[in-house]
Amino acid sequence: MRAGGLVLRARRQIAAVAEKAVSTVLQAVLRTLTQAPTPENKHRIVMAPLNVADQPMTLVRALRRQGHYARQVNYSASGEHPFGYDLDIAVRIQGLNARTQLEVLRDCLEQQFDIYHFWQRSFLFDRALRNQTGLDLPL
Repeated sequence: MRAGGLVLRARRQIAAVAEKAVSTVLQAVLRTLTQAPTPENKHRIVMAPLNVADQPMTLVRALRRQGHYARQVNYSASGEHPFGYDLDIAVRIQGLNARTQLEVLRDCLEQQFDIYHFWQRSFLFDRALRNQTGLDLPL
């Protein structure tokens, strides 16, 4: 077998293992989140810092119906969503306002959330970074 063929075969094997691992993790998360909540399996979940197409708030509402404590934090320059979507916690922020962003992070840490789900960016970012940054904080 040629070297190119070996590399392609190795890549396919790695992709298959990775896909199986991701699938296993997602199934476990879904099982956990869809169980009827009990004191042992209720989760404290925050989704931040954007409400993209109302998807985070839709998930927050569904998680609340299941008995989980779920919140959504949204940063915006006006304190409102540009398309008028309902916001759970609206944070008015202009530019790189590290103080405000650190206060939001501190407040969330004090609430002892179990799951921090970041949409497109982490709690700390400059609004000039309009696209996905990949700078999520490892918590």
